Amino acid sequence: MTANLDDIARTLARIRIVSDEQDAQALARDLLSPQGATVLTFLNAHGFNLAWARAETLALFAGADVLLRDGKGMDMLLARLGRPGGLNMNGTDLIPRLL
Repeated sequence: MTANLDDIARTLARIRIVSDEQDAQALARDLLSPQGATVLTFLNAHGFNLAWARAETLALFAGADVLLRDGKGMDMLLARLGRPGGLNMNGTDLIPRLL
């Protein structure tokens, strides 16, 4: 089943924008001191295309505790929607901070 536009918009609104280095450090602190199990998900252009085509895939992204944008494609989409993309917080940018 194809995802509906309202669900897509709500999911995109949940993307945590990491605006600067201080915000990135705060994210790392939050992730290193969870209150319980935490689902961290990275949404890139490919994942967005899959979520657009399948409501089930969108639900997986929407259900994440922390949803981060990954890549220039998502940065460009957020800009088109009038939202800042912030720092790219994909796995290779975030994981070293956590380690």
